[in-house]
Amino acid sequence: MKLNKFTPLFLILILLRFSAFSQGITGKGYYQFPINPGQINYLSGNMSELRPNHFHAGLDIKTGGRQGLPIYAAADGYVSRIKASAWGYGNVVYITHLNGTTTVYAHLQSFNKELSQYMKSGQYAAKSFELELFPKPNELKVSKGDVIAYSGNSGSSGGPHLHFEIRDSRQHVLDPLVYGFDEIKDRTAPNVEKIALITLSPDARINGNFGRFEYPVSRVGNTYSIPRNISVKGQIGLEILAYDRLDGAANKNGVPYIEVLRDSALFIRTHINSFSFADTRMLLLHTNYPVSLSGPRYTRMYLMNGNGLPFYTFGGNHKGVIELAEDETSRFDIEFHDAYKNKSSLSFTLKGEKADTLLGTTNYSSGYDGRISLLEKTLVINSKSSRKITDSATVYSNGLIIKLAPAIVGTNKSTYLWDMRKGLPDSVKVDDQIEVLHFKATIPSTEIYQFNERNLTLNFRKNTLYDTLYLKTQQAFNEYNRQEEFTIHEESVPLNGNLEVIYTPLERIENQNKTHVYKIGSNGSKSFIGGTWVGDKIKFQIRNFGTFALAQDTIPPTIRPIMLNSTQVRFVIKDELSGLSSYEVKVNGEWLLMHYDYKQSLIWSDKKDDSPPLKGDLVLKVVDNAGNEKIYQTKL
Repeated sequence: MKLNKFTPLFLILILLRFSAFSQGITGKGYYQFPINPGQINYLSGNMSELRPNHFHAGLDIKTGGRQGLPIYAAADGYVSRIKASAWGYGNVVYITHLNGTTTVYAHLQSFNKELSQYMKSGQYAAKSFELELFPKPNELKVSKGDVIAYSGNSGSSGGPHLHFEIRDSRQHVLDPLVYGFDEIKDRTAPNVEKIALITLSPDARINGNFGRFEYPVSRVGNTYSIPRNISVKGQIGLEILAYDRLDGAANKNGVPYIEVLRDSALFIRTHINSFSFADTRMLLLHTNYPVSLSGPRYTRMYLMNGNGLPFYTFGGNHKGVIELAEDETSRFDIEFHDAYKNKSSLSFTLKGEKADTLLGTTNYSSGYDGRISLLEKTLVINSKSSRKITDSATVYSNGLIIKLAPAIVGTNKSTYLWDMRKGLPDSVKVDDQIEVLHFKATIPSTEIYQFNERNLTLNFRKNTLYDTLYLKTQQAFNEYNRQEEFTIHEESVPLNGNLEVIYTPLERIENQNKTHVYKIGSNGSKSFIGGTWVGDKIKFQIRNFGTFALAQDTIPPTIRPIMLNSTQVRFVIKDELSGLSSYEVKVNGEWLLMHYDYKQSLIWSDKKDDSPPLKGDLVLKVVDNAGNEKIYQTKL
């Protein structure tokens, strides 16, 4: 950037400090705590916490269920970004500081007077409540300790609190707790609940069995152990269920530092102290995503294909995969540290199984006990009862008939294993029954690929998948719900990027403009996906696999007034199927700013200034995602 004599001094200082301070690392005392400074505060979430599809990016600071508490600028700087939204961070302020970092204050109830007027002027100019602005460095300066806003529950917040972040000059998040805020006390070490071991190759075994097995731990103080013998064979993965608590709060937070030693040498370490928002969805690989859909989030201490997160350190080329030679014994010691250096430890021992082991335990059980299931790249086929070693299952694949001997025999069931890399099975015969599997194609993860069948096309981009996909599809008419349904693979497999889908309905759709794609939940609920009709085909994007249906929405939204006077108007607006797309209020033809809280289905007015009362003809128009429109008119 070229400077001249008219460049403001404040901007020159910022540019000089930015170039001299590349990563924004600053010692204790630079930042003021943003709420209730000088008082003990409590957290409901920390930076390394594992959320459903992302890493939590900052601190969630409790406000005792209250809203409207003053929020203070953490350091000198200027407001570089400000946003009003009903979603995500809600009302949020970003302050860029002289050291190159940015602090973020989210889920706010409201901004201070200066910022409120700045945002309101922009909203009236844009005629939109949803608005994001990027002020120039000399527009909205702030000093450390200035009140910039008031705490709230806006956006996708589950309760009143302040979400606070510190980001470096690249907008990568940093752990605020490392900056030594005295307002947060923590003398509580991390807790360990369980570990899990999982077989990662068809020849792998854990105590003679195949699958995923969880082990509770014994505890003495902050020292944990697993007081049982575990034998393993082949490639094994370790998963850990642990959490951290801070003093005075029961919330289960993330553990930022986990180090695994194998026979006293570093095996794998994870240290979550910074990450990019572009990488945060890889949490779906960092955790056992299939298990987390209906249970807790286990941290995988082995690297899955497609996982490019930067905070792993390995003591070799093993990528966290455990392998032991026959009769080899290894001791594993795991240390857990929080941001305040409180420490817990866990130890256990693994022993290598003999290579000729075939029989499982007497009562064989695993984490994959369904009739037929896919564990990574291995198809697991379970018989309903014990089998003899000479019995077999039959796999039909690409016109071939393959007999499988049981991999594991127990008294309550036997298991057959098929390596999917050998070919896609059309069906399987076991216990004298044939089951069709619906596998359709092997989709590579690093190539553009188009899948076509009957009335379904899937367009995979290079970044759509994390790993090779053994695609399953199925289409049917649901007689109970009287609707077309089509299943695209299994929800337990995460997608990295959007997948484009083109679907041709089995029956002709008469009212296309009101008919869209919905994702079907496990309880039969419908979530709007959308789609664009091109002839008799509908094109749409998905971010998760699952079951989808076409549904028609011809019912307009509902409007219920709850306050109508010259000072303010309030309405409850709802839509039961496709959801709300837009709303607009005009008084005497003039646009009126309406704030929106989707959690309460509430909109309320915010006049441009305090002078003229709301008087005259009011018209509220609400439109849903299917294009249905509802209009409410009254005279104020």
